[in-house]
Amino acid sequence: MKPKNIIILVVIAAIVAIAFYALYGGGEAATEQTADTVVRGHTDEDAGLSELSGVVRDGLTHRPLAAKVVVKDKDRVVKTGSCSDSGRYSLPLDDGEYQVLAEFDGYVPKGAFEVSQSVDVDGDTEKSLDLWPEAIVTGRVVADGDGVVSNLSFFYQKDDSDAANYLFKKIDSDDSGEFELDGAYGGVVNIDITAAGFVKQTLRDIRLEPGKTVDLGDISMRTGVTIYGTVTDAETKKAIAGAKLKSVDRRGNVLMETVSDKDGVYTFQTTDMHTIPIAVEADGYRSLFDSIQTDADGRYAYDVEMSKLTGIEVVVDNRTGREPIETLVTITDTSTNTVVHAQTYENGSYTLEEFTGGPYLVHGASADKLTEVSVQIVAGSTATLTLKPFGRINVQFIGKPDKPRFNGFKDQIGFYRTVALNDDSSEKMMPWQQIMTDTVMIDELMPGSYVVEAFPNSRFDDYAWWDQFEEHEKMDRSQFHVVTVTVPNLEMGETRYVQLALSYSGTLHGKVIVPPRLAGKRIDYYIIKVGNVPGAPDRWDTGASGTIGPDGEFVEPDLPKGEFFVYFLASDGSASFFSGLSVEDDTDKSAVFDLSDARIDSALEMPNNPLIPASTLEYMNASKEEQDKIIDKWFDNMHNMPLEEQTALYEKHLADNDKWHKALAAQEAYQKSEAAKRQAEAEKRGEAPEDPDEDEE
Repeated sequence: MKPKNIIILVVIAAIVAIAFYALYGGGEAATEQTADTVVRGHTDEDAGLSELSGVVRDGLTHRPLAAKVVVKDKDRVVKTGSCSDSGRYSLPLDDGEYQVLAEFDGYVPKGAFEVSQSVDVDGDTEKSLDLWPEAIVTGRVVADGDGVVSNLSFFYQKDDSDAANYLFKKIDSDDSGEFELDGAYGGVVNIDITAAGFVKQTLRDIRLEPGKTVDLGDISMRTGVTIYGTVTDAETKKAIAGAKLKSVDRRGNVLMETVSDKDGVYTFQTTDMHTIPIAVEADGYRSLFDSIQTDADGRYAYDVEMSKLTGIEVVVDNRTGREPIETLVTITDTSTNTVVHAQTYENGSYTLEEFTGGPYLVHGASADKLTEVSVQIVAGSTATLTLKPFGRINVQFIGKPDKPRFNGFKDQIGFYRTVALNDDSSEKMMPWQQIMTDTVMIDELMPGSYVVEAFPNSRFDDYAWWDQFEEHEKMDRSQFHVVTVTVPNLEMGETRYVQLALSYSGTLHGKVIVPPRLAGKRIDYYIIKVGNVPGAPDRWDTGASGTIGPDGEFVEPDLPKGEFFVYFLASDGSASFFSGLSVEDDTDKSAVFDLSDARIDSALEMPNNPLIPASTLEYMNASKEEQDKIIDKWFDNMHNMPLEEQTALYEKHLADNDKWHKALAAQEAYQKSEAAKRQAEAEKRGEAPEDPDEDEE
């Protein structure tokens, strides 16, 4: 090569080296700069999106990991990104609920149920993740010193999620019997080891720890006998698929079990038993029981021939009492879903010889089709069709005859519903019904157990609250005074009589001491329930309101059990606030409210949310017709209102609400201070101190 060309190549190499150093080198300064760099992958389309960010760390050492982060919406991957050297990631996302997971070579989540974690993205959201060094299991499967090719199944016995045992991974050993399991979680595992011609081996309670290797050493296998064969029809010699074969000990414990394939072939796992009991079952065939003797070594052929069941006996027992007493019997071949028999029968026993095999679904229905029953059987069996009238529950509701009723429900006692309890203890809830009379007959019930639930009509159960009760089934039902009665094992044709005492809310008898400056002025009161909004227990809601009469007394009968505060607002602008008040179900409560310490400067209008009409006093105190008009007007306004105006209204509501809470807190503090002053003056005069519970007698 010419000297000139060499010089040119050297210059080019130097330029490339300088450029590479500028991009990736730079010593400590460059390292410090790139350490905080986050790989985002943002585009112009990401503008205006929220941001999910966080740090991925080693769960043991807490050092950062430059992991890959994957975000899924259900099973769909919506975003991926890489962490920086400092372990930080940042991904643009729409607001919503996602599953986020991290991946890094040699690391795993803490358990199988922590592979991904839920995150609710709402604006910029922080979510950090921990990964743990993988656990490793090694060993060698041997027999008589030689390696054995085997299958190993790893079952986690438990983990931090307290889940039941679950299969983690299946692996095979190599020709020398050696195996290695990597990528395992920490926890306790059981290991099942199977190999052709050897008895299954189970290693229990193997403890795995993150970042450590467990060497199980040599695992010895025992030779045994493998039972195999075919299951066929004794007459046609055709293979029977799906036959169930079991080996059961004297106590009924299943020692081995298998199922024949489409060719009737089956194979039991290898065992070292010498006497092996075998039970064989197949739909449409007579069950077979046998016991075989082996030398517990090698392979043992055991073929099974099964005889078909023939004939079906149908017993019709129609007890409905409706005329004519006839029952339509239909028989369906469940293998083809084809109706193969349909005929009307009177009460009696009938043998249908033409049926073989099965299974069949035998269905009986009364002539009016109001009562029916189904039985699944195979040939050689009896189907007993017992038709009875439906069961009924007669419920007598016990309440208070003189109980005042809310105007919106003036003709209703309350509401009830029936919950059917199935065999698997799951519930089937029927819709809520109005209680219009003291006695209700619940008819046309199938056999089973039931629960009847009810709650009385009360002031707090207005239409807005009724909608919330239907929507929030998991809320504290004591707010609605729900009572229940259980009706176990109701049978067809049976009528049960039960009583259900409705639980009513407490009554507050209030006495207001009006100072001279408020004499003759209008005074309104508001009784506020603390934490009484379904789904938002930290919120308040107005339960009752009214105007104080000339005598200063008022009665509020329908207050749910729990804590209240009472707010008084006078026409001169003064406000008073009293807290720590509570009532019990079906009890009367008396309280005296002294307005002498009312402060004019703390008076505020109660804030209403303009975006939710059902939360306003105007709506709650209106008649049903007026409420409908308010809702219609609200929908019209909302339809035409820009989003900016809606937002402004809501922000104003939040600001008013904040002022309201601060005013109430200031009022309570002021009244406590005044009461303390009066007590101190009384003690100085030698008078008896005030009884703090005096107002509650």
